[in-house]
Amino acid sequence: MIIERFLTWFDTAPQAEKAAATSALARAYLLSPMEEEEAGLAEAAMTVVLDDECPEVRMALAEALADHDQAPRHIIMALASDNIAISSLVLSRSPLLLDAELIDIAMTGACEQQFAVASRYMPSLAVCDAIATHSQLRACTELLCNETAELSLVALDTLAGRFGDNPDIRGLLIRRPDLLPRTRVLLLEKLSVAYGEEAERSEGMSPVRKEQLIRETCEKATITYAAQVHEEDLREIVETLVNSGRMNAAFLLRAICMGNIALFAAALAHLADMPIPRVEAVLAESRTGAFRALYSRAELPLSAFSVFSTAIETWRTLLAGHDEVDPARLPYLVTREVLKTYHPDSDGQVDALLVLLRRLAAEAARENARSEVTRITREAREREMILLAQPEQEAAIEIDPETLADFALHFADEIVELEEQLFGEADDGFDLLEGSIDAERLEHEIGEMLMEDGILDTQAINPVDPDGAANDDLPLVRHPDTVASLMKPTLPVSVLMEMARARMKSQLDALDSAGQDQRAA
Repeated sequence: MIIERFLTWFDTAPQAEKAAATSALARAYLLSPMEEEEAGLAEAAMTVVLDDECPEVRMALAEALADHDQAPRHIIMALASDNIAISSLVLSRSPLLLDAELIDIAMTGACEQQFAVASRYMPSLAVCDAIATHSQLRACTELLCNETAELSLVALDTLAGRFGDNPDIRGLLIRRPDLLPRTRVLLLEKLSVAYGEEAERSEGMSPVRKEQLIRETCEKATITYAAQVHEEDLREIVETLVNSGRMNAAFLLRAICMGNIALFAAALAHLADMPIPRVEAVLAESRTGAFRALYSRAELPLSAFSVFSTAIETWRTLLAGHDEVDPARLPYLVTREVLKTYHPDSDGQVDALLVLLRRLAAEAARENARSEVTRITREAREREMILLAQPEQEAAIEIDPETLADFALHFADEIVELEEQLFGEADDGFDLLEGSIDAERLEHEIGEMLMEDGILDTQAINPVDPDGAANDDLPLVRHPDTVASLMKPTLPVSVLMEMARARMKSQLDALDSAGQDQRAA
C-alpha cells in the first residue's frame, strides 16, 4: 500500500520532496524487512524514478544505493550510464560492478568517469592495468594517489612511459620503492629532459648545448642510481641502456671516471657475452692482454682502448695503495691521470673522448674543490666553537699547505671548464682542443690576484727554480713561498675562497665578452 501511494504521489510532487522521498524509499528497500511482493514493488518504483527528468532525484537514488551490494543491479547499471556526476558517483563506489565493466569505462569512458574508477577502494590488478594503459592523465594521477590500489610493476612501467614527462606523475613514481630498474632509468631520462628544457628557457641555451646537457645529466643520474642497486638489477639496467642505444664508449668512460666499476663490468660482460665474475676478475688483475680481448669482443672502439686501460689501471693503483686517499678525490685523480697520459689520435671517436675527458676532469676538480671547501669550513667552525668555549686556546688555524695549493689548481681547472662551455659548443665551430686557456697561465693569474687583494705578501714571493735562478714561468700557486704566505692567519679560509670565487667571476665575464666578440666577428 505504501509503494502504491508513493507511485500515485510521485508524478505531481515538487522536485525537492521527490528527491527526499526517493532516498527514503531506497533506504527502506535496503534496510527494512519486506515481503517478496513488496520488495518487487519497491524495485519497480525505483525503476520509475530512473526516468524522472530531474537529476537531483536520480542523484538521491544513486547516493542511497551506491555503497550496497544488495541494491538492484539493473538500477545500478542504469545509474552508471547516467550523466557524468551520477555515473561517477556510482562508478567510484558500487561493489556490484564487474571488472569487465570497469575496464570498459577505463578504456572508453569520459575523464571524470575514468577518475571515478581509479579512486575505487582496492581496484583489481586488471582494472589498474587498464587505467595505466588507456586512461587519461587525471585518472592515472588519482590511481597513483590511491593508497588501496595495488599496481603491478608492468603498470608502473607503463605509466612512466606514458606520463613520465608530467612532474606530478614523475614525482609519484620516483618516490615508490617498487619500481623496476628500467622504469627508474626511464624516469631519470625524462627528469633530465625536463631539466634541460628548464635550462633552455632560463639561459637561452643553443639546441646543441641543450642536447649535450640533457645527455650528460641523464648519464650522471643513471650512473649514480646504478651504483645503489643489486647485481640482478644492474644487469637489467645494462640491458635497458643497450636496447635504447645509450650504452656507448662515452657513457662507459663516464661510468669509470665516476667510480662505478661494477656498471662498467656488467656492461662489458653483456656486450662481450661473458660472465660478470670473469670480467670482474680481469679488471681486478693487471692483465692487459685479457682486458684487450674482452674490450675487442665487446666491439668497443679499439682506438680508445688506451683511455679505458689507463682509467682501470689508475683505479686499481689508487685502491690498492697504502696511503689514505679521500674517496671524494678519487674521480678527480683518475680523470687527471688519464688526461695526463693520453695521446690524441686521428680517430674522430678518440677526439670526442678527449673532449669528454677534459670535461670530466673539470667536473671532478670542481666537485673535489667543493668537498674540500666543505671540509675546511666545517673544521674552521668546529675550531671557532672550541675557541669560544676555551678562549685560552691558541687561535691560529693550521692548514696543510698542499691543501691550499690544491684549491688554486682546482680554481684554474674550473675556469678552464667554464671557458670550454663558452667556446666549445659544436654549433659554433670553435676548436675546443686548440682554443682552451692554458691552465698554467691561469695559475699565474690566480697567484697575482691573491697578491693584488693583499692575501699574498708581494715581498715574500720571488719564484725561483731549483738552481736558484729567477723563473718567471713558475706558477705562483705552486711556489712554496706562496703557500707559506697563504698560511698567515690574516684571513679565514672561507673569506679567501669567496675572494677567489669573486675574481673568477670577473674572469668568466671577460671570457664571455670575448666569446661574444668572436662570434660576432
